[in-house]
Amino acid sequence: MDDKSSGKNNAKKTLTVSYKNYEISSEKTFKPNYTNNSWAGGSVSVDSITLYKTAKAYNYDSANDGKFTIQGFMQIHYVIKTKADVSVYPTQGTYIYSNGEQHGADSTESWDGDISKNVTKQGTVTVPVEKISSVNSVRVKFDASGQDFSDDSLDHDFDFTITLS
Repeated sequence: MDDKSSGKNNAKKTLTVSYKNYEISSEKTFKPNYTNNSWAGGSVSVDSITLYKTAKAYNYDSANDGKFTIQGFMQIHYVIKTKADVSVYPTQGTYIYSNGEQHGADSTESWDGDISKNVTKQGTVTVPVEKISSVNSVRVKFDASGQDFSDDSLDHDFDFTITLS
């Protein structure tokens, strides 16, 4: 008897990052309800963060940080609402975990960048994690600016920390 006819589902959960599949053993989603309104160009919100623990340690080849062993990934879901024509780059940000790890988001996600006035865009940033059990917060750093380079009022350095609880 095969799994389908017996009612069992032995399908393994995988997460695809930069065109590679990673088997996932567990995941935990947090709902931080974080919004940053300090930018004249609009607001940046994080409405969910998911920590994925891989089924085994994987060798990871980061475009920014070289090769290292990972135990999982963090996915951060953003909602960006604009008040002007802006450029904003969470996918090119720096992510610092409470355990001292620092990584760039170097996956193939590219939903950010130039966003027109009065537009809402959503997207996910996926970041590797070397030691997943010791992560209880993430500090996020990325830049934003106006598309009109003569208007410096829209330049903004985002730097915020979200506790995972």
